[in-house]
Amino acid sequence: MKKIFILLLFTITIHAQEYNIWYFGGNAGLDFNGGVPVAFTDGQLYSPEGSASIADANGELIFYTNGETVWNKNHEIMQNGQELFGHSSSVQSSLIVQQPQSQNIYIIFTTSAIEAEYGLRYSLVDMEHDGGLGAITQKNILLNTPTTEALTATWHSNGEDIWVVAHEYDTSLFTAYLVTANGVMTNPVISDIGFDIEPSGQACLKLSPDGSKLALSRFRMENGTELFDFDTSTGIVSNPVTVTTTSDYYVEFSASGDVLYVSTTVDLLSRKIYQYNLLADIIPASGIEIYNDTLSPSGLSVGALQRGPDDKIYVAIRGRRFLSVIHQPDVIGVDCDFEENGLSLGGIPLIFSTAGLPNTILSPLRIDLTNPSCIGEPSAFSFSSSGLFSNIHWDFGDGSTSQESNPLHTYQQAGNYTVRFTAEQNGVVRSSQAVIEIAPLPSIGQPDDMWMCEESAIHTAVFNLATQNAPILDTLNSIDYTVTYHLSEDEAEAGAGSLSTNFSNTSNPQKIYARVEDINSGCYATTSFDLIVSPKPEIVMPDNYTLCKNASVTLTAPQGLDGYIWSTGETTRSITVDSAGVYILSVIKEINGILCENSKEITVDVSDVPFITQVITSDWTTNNNIISVMTSGGGSYEYSLDGITYQDSPQFYNLESGLYTVYVRDRDGCGIASKEVTLLMYPKFFTPNGDGINETWRIKYAYNEPNMVIHIFDRYGKKITSITGDSQGWNGTYDGKDLPATDYWFIAERQDGRLYKGHFSILR
Repeated sequence: MKKIFILLLFTITIHAQEYNIWYFGGNAGLDFNGGVPVAFTDGQLYSPEGSASIADANGELIFYTNGETVWNKNHEIMQNGQELFGHSSSVQSSLIVQQPQSQNIYIIFTTSAIEAEYGLRYSLVDMEHDGGLGAITQKNILLNTPTTEALTATWHSNGEDIWVVAHEYDTSLFTAYLVTANGVMTNPVISDIGFDIEPSGQACLKLSPDGSKLALSRFRMENGTELFDFDTSTGIVSNPVTVTTTSDYYVEFSASGDVLYVSTTVDLLSRKIYQYNLLADIIPASGIEIYNDTLSPSGLSVGALQRGPDDKIYVAIRGRRFLSVIHQPDVIGVDCDFEENGLSLGGIPLIFSTAGLPNTILSPLRIDLTNPSCIGEPSAFSFSSSGLFSNIHWDFGDGSTSQESNPLHTYQQAGNYTVRFTAEQNGVVRSSQAVIEIAPLPSIGQPDDMWMCEESAIHTAVFNLATQNAPILDTLNSIDYTVTYHLSEDEAEAGAGSLSTNFSNTSNPQKIYARVEDINSGCYATTSFDLIVSPKPEIVMPDNYTLCKNASVTLTAPQGLDGYIWSTGETTRSITVDSAGVYILSVIKEINGILCENSKEITVDVSDVPFITQVITSDWTTNNNIISVMTSGGGSYEYSLDGITYQDSPQFYNLESGLYTVYVRDRDGCGIASKEVTLLMYPKFFTPNGDGINETWRIKYAYNEPNMVIHIFDRYGKKITSITGDSQGWNGTYDGKDLPATDYWFIAERQDGRLYKGHFSILR
């Protein structure tokens, strides 16, 4: 769910991100919004020392200043944003706070440099001007003069108002101005305590994160740094402790407020940073040197110390392209981890550090409220702050309370609830309240499953999920809600992994989860539906038809479909065609309210009566003869030797000699052809003995080849006689005399030119 940060009332109008953007030095800038600071190189500000910048609740830049000029978020000079009476060479030239209970009014406090007559002043910025870029509507309103360059602020104990603290010049007077919802109270609380500040007026003021301690450093004068108590209820400064007697430039507290850091000038050639343990019995004696910078001819020196939103302390060293960093300021000793080249400012020659860093007020206490706006869902309450808290009490406004640091609470009714928080920190009771709105979950409709006709062989289709928005939103206004679609219930609950509205299913059927979120409250509800891909209607019919020459054929589509469209333009289930070609059939079938289509190509071929062009025989064996049939015609034919049993092959094997009729039939019934074929074989003997049986020798069935000539020889090669295929045969005589019973040879010259040789016997 959406996460909302609600600050205690003393920080309700200046949120935790207000100082997440820094602009300072020579066009330098930093962005702390990501947790780790990132250099900005778009700044327009140049300031030898002080600057200030402010962001909104989301950490987005609003404006920044060096005490003389104000730049808006577009890095342009703000309307009426020049000639402020601060000075860029003032140690703390400026400070920006948001007026309590105002969303648009910001106050820029400025200090002039070294004894300048302008003193402490303030100007008002109204962000409703110039299209939201802001304008200075009142400028340079005098509060006090003469003053030093020191300027800081903290929160009033009432949790709403702000104390702005400064110091007069050439006196020991502190002035604390209260900023309320009515603006700046011009009658300050004056505390006459500590040493005078003179002659230059260069000084720095810092309040601890909880506002209970105040540190004042003096530059180029004795009694450099003093520590005081500050009363956030009355604005009174008290209980001075002299920490150093050196010339000190800047001071800063650790996040706990228990450790103080001081940048100091030991002599003309040396600048150092010291750490002081404020819990030590003798604070001045706890000083530890953590850095020593020898002044170079270019005038490099240690400048401002500023705690960042990440609670690290950043150190400006004049003229360098980086900041130094104290990574663990609350750790006593060198283990506080000082890094000289700690943070690059972008590595660009014209972007560099000077002696100053932005003057900020970092919120000491913040309530984090997660999932606060929806009924029936747990809201996680927590707070983040420096220091220890005790006697914690939460009142959730619905009769429920908790003493836990990080309680969970679930609201069962929609409405506005006042959440009250009370806690004690360092003996000071903090109490505040915030009103939160608990909104109902969106009331959504249940969409029907989505059906599509398959668009691929793997049963997928592209679904336009956006068509489900209307039935899901039902009576909800689409302007106020977002609808996203997800593959799993967990992703829908988390608002993660949203799908493109044009989605191709990965399974069939596939369940899709919809999330409807209220844009204003972040409350959401989920539902689900199925994506179902219907198969294309089947077209069960032959792919090919045969058309007999000079005839027609009927093409019939399967029954049970809702529509037929042929490429001929006909819309009947069957059509009759009389020409060859490719015919396309498209069909339609309604499936669950959608019309699915499919199409099929049907090829019609022309077939003709077969014609036997040649029959090739391989014979002269007893039972291993072959017939091969050659045909012409455009059809598909099958073959037979008896006119009953047909085969695909035009060849017949393992045939005995004899007389055969070959049949060729068109498979599609377009006609039949036949031809008589003879397979020849010669007798192995004959018996010319006058009994009337087997009296002559001739080749069986040779009468079908009347032009065949057979030459007969005796065993010595003497030609006895020659006969033709249609003769009655040889009777076994030569010149009218019977030849002896023995073997005889022959050569047969067939009509197609083939020669066959063999031998036979006369038996008497």
